[in-house]
Formats: sequence, C-alpha cells, structure tokens
Amino acid sequence: MKKLIFKPSRKMALVKKYAHRAKFRILEGAVRSGKSFVSNDIALSEIEQLPTCDILVSGYSISSVARNVISEWKKMLDPNDHGYFRNVRDEKDDFLVIENPAYPKFFGKKFYIRGAGKEHDFKQIQGATLGYWLADELTRHAKSFVDMTITRLSPAFAKAIWTTNPDSPHHYVKKDFLDKKELFKVAEDGTALFKRWTFFLDDNPSLTDEYKESLRRVHTGVFYKRNVLSMWVMAEGAIYDNFDEARHVRVPDLLPKSSRYVLSVDYGTGNPTVFLLFKYNPASWKSGEPKIWLVREYYYDSKAEGRQKTDAEYSADMKRFLSGVEVDKIIIDPSAASFKVQLSQDGFFGITDAANDVVNGIRTQARMLENGEYLISSKCPRTIEDYGAYVWDEKAQLLGLDKPVKMHDHTKDAERYALYTLYGDVVYNLEQMNTM
Repeated sequence: MKKLIFKPSRKMALVKKYAHRAKFRILEGAVRSGKSFVSNDIALSEIEQLPTCDILVSGYSISSVARNVISEWKKMLDPNDHGYFRNVRDEKDDFLVIENPAYPKFFGKKFYIRGAGKEHDFKQIQGATLGYWLADELTRHAKSFVDMTITRLSPAFAKAIWTTNPDSPHHYVKKDFLDKKELFKVAEDGTALFKRWTFFLDDNPSLTDEYKESLRRVHTGVFYKRNVLSMWVMAEGAIYDNFDEARHVRVPDLLPKSSRYVLSVDYGTGNPTVFLLFKYNPASWKSGEPKIWLVREYYYDSKAEGRQKTDAEYSADMKRFLSGVEVDKIIIDPSAASFKVQLSQDGFFGITDAANDVVNGIRTQARMLENGEYLISSKCPRTIEDYGAYVWDEKAQLLGLDKPVKMHDHTKDAERYALYTLYGDVVYNLEQMNTM
C-alpha cells in the first residue's frame, strides 16, 4: 500500500506502528480527530497482505458504511473512478470486490458491507468465516451483531479494527471491552488481545483552529463532552438544557418575514397528534440568523379530550389549520401509514417521511438552538412548555441507551422531524471538511 497519511500526528504514527500487536484495535474519541482516517489506512494496508479471505465492513447502516468507509477507500484506491469497486452477487450473497490492477493483492477477496444497527442484523453473518473486520461507529452496532462477529474471526491471522465516538459509560462497548483490563494485558513479546487509543481534536494536524472552534459550536451538552472532549458520560436531565425562553422565543412581530412554509406532523392514535407550522429562510444563511422558525401549533390529546379522532377528522383539522397557507412539504412521522393515505386522498401534496434518527435529530435541534438558527413564536405555548419536561430516561441510561422519557415528547418529535429532515446533514457536512 502507498503511504496514505501525509501529515501524521504523533498519535497517528503510534497507532500505525503498534496496531499489528493486537487482534482487536479500538480507536475512540472526538469527531474529526483522525481515527477514521487512520483505521482506513491501517485496514487497507493489512487487508492487502492477507491471504484470500472474506472481509466484513460494518456500520449502523449500509448507507453509513458507504459514506464513512467505502467512499474514502475509493479515494485511495480508485481516485479517478475507473470502476475498480464492483458490487457482485452470487448464488449465496452480495459483496464488493476491488479490482485495481495496481493493487493485485486485493483480487479474490470479498468485502461484505453490512448494517449492524438492528438486533436481527447478526443473522447476516451467521456461519461466515472472516479474515478481517472493520467496524465504523461501533457504539451504534447492536450488541448481538458484535458478539456474533467476534466468533466469526476464527482464522489465526484474523484481525479487527473498530472506531467509535464515546457514548454512555454504561454502554456495552465500555463495560464489556474498554473497562476490562484483562483484555488489554500485554504479553512479554509486547502483544495483546486488545489495544485502545483515545483521539482528541489536536490529534488531527490538518484541522485549523477555526475549524476546531466550529466543531465546538455545533455540539452542546452531552454531545460536546462526548464528541469534542472524548468523554464517556451519561446523558442526564433536560435534553435541551440550552433552551432559554428569553433567547429562543419571539413574539410574532419580531420573527423574520418569509412566505415559505413547511408543516411537521407527529401522529398519534392513543397519543396526542401535533401539527407544527414553520416558516423558513431559503436564502443564503449567515451566522447568527435563524434558518427556520415555528409560527403555529396544533395539539390534540385524545386522552385528555376523551375521544380519539379519525384520520379524516385530523385531515379536516389540518385543512383548517393551514387555511390561507401553502406549504412546500408536509414532513410526517414515517409510521403514520394510514394518515398519509388519508392526506393523499384529500389532496395534500409534498408528503415526506421524516428522517427519524432520534439521537442525531436531538443533536441537530440542540445545535440549531445554540447557534440561533431556530426560533419559536410565543403563540406556540405547548411547544415551549414541553422543553422543561423533555428529559433523558435514567433507566435507559443504565442500559447504555440514550433515550428520551416518553412523556412531553410529541411537540419535540414534531420539531425534530422538521429540523433534522431539513438540516440534519449540516453537522455531517461540517465534519467531512478539512480532512487530510
């Protein structure tokens, strides 16, 4: 393999130098700190030297693997897009092959690209024999997938390299691996079963001071501690602890002017149904200006009212709610199948399934509040009130899971649907900048 890191920090150089001394290597720490770049470099160098075998590349989903790993591999091994990366399907399964004549040692090796975020995903690799495993975003892998894959690394030469941002200190990755000192015991010859390196922003010398400051601005609360300070900490208390009525709530006359609207819907049968109407600014955005602002809310609690409305009644309510307003999109809870059918039958257009990644959605909303990108009209009292009661679930935290308590969450879900669907790529795009 050609040398791929052109400005290695001391941390990067140490990892490359000593990675071969362990079977399992864990690179954890801050976002954009260089761990993914180093893991990709090490993985390709090691895979190239392996005998013919099957390789697993896993992440939360297949699309996240494609974005975080395979796209980077293509830059290294097929920068001119000659088609050396090919997806193949045989009678048993589908896999990726790399057939660049400049790297003949990759020929004959099968790369299985798999999502690992769901409990049943482990079934994809049952019975496999793997010579190598690269796991991206390890804390987002289901434990059952990790447990199963470890048993599949049976060849004597097999190795694994994992990358992850810190999570809850009760997460299985921390408790089952990082906290078990016996796994990291070093033998007399300097080898160990596991080795671990913690990365910080300063471990990536390609990041400018201005860029590192921008990363600090887009992460708040627990996400700042984990993704910037490289700390394994619990998510506790109020989820949006940076929400401030004096800062984030405006009377209607003081909100920006715009004629562009989107509607977000959290649909409930036994639970409340929420419509939130947002205005947004499609023009080029400047720091310190809002991108989107909430102007109107609808909240119907069937339990409190003593009667559940039908889909047709909610659709009629939506027409009244939107009287005089034309929306560009109706962003709706992906699980609301029957209501989406009703809306289509009633002539609504622009119906879009919400991007429903809860934790990343919360991170996006927290960042937008922190940066003044999102404001709320004082005429939305329920949305404002729910901020004070929307908290992390302490019981889930003890299981290593970041989950909100399922109370006072319906306006928050509807907000998150809109903000993450429209602006959720902002953090990702920022974190892809200034790489080496």
